[in-house]
Amino acid sequence: MPRKNNKTPEVRSLLRENQRRSRARQKELMEDMRQRLREYETQGVQATLDMQSAARTVAAENRCLRALLAEHGVAGDAVDDYLRKSGIGPAAIPAAKMPAVYVAPQETPCNTVSSASASPAVSQCTTSRAASPGTLMDCDVAASIVADLHGHGDHSLARSTLGCTTGSCSVKTTQVFTIIDRAT
Repeated sequence: MPRKNNKTPEVRSLLRENQRRSRARQKELMEDMRQRLREYETQGVQATLDMQSAARTVAAENRCLRALLAEHGVAGDAVDDYLRKSGIGPAAIPAAKMPAVYVAPQETPCNTVSSASASPAVSQCTTSRAASPGTLMDCDVAASIVADLHGHGDHSLARSTLGCTTGSCSVKTTQVFTIIDRAT
């Protein structure tokens, strides 16, 4: 059965006005959504750029820190092994390795000093000629690193933290890393 068109001109005019307002609202909403999408895309691009910049900064700092460690006798392989043992995956380790620096081990024992400080003394400071390159470093160099890390600059306190007294000796790089871990 066909429907009768019994709408008055006022009703038709009101319906047309409602439809026009509805289309205008839809158009506004669509434009608002497009604007939000553009803003989110811009924010996403900016966040990506910020992340890339931060990653480049971290990579540059890591290269500098590896170079500093190499200057102080810590081999790149020792750093990589330490990072792996610390639970940092291989993706975090840069592909370019620092050249290994060999610190000649010495047969000079260090006296272990026990202290009541927060950092207990580390023993086994005696080295042998059979030690592998890069696993040992000079106690003075290690003390310098530890003192700089703690910010006090007191090398004698750092030497006692490492278990060394007066005289020249070598310590394991893993001991230095352990002390660095405790400080951070």
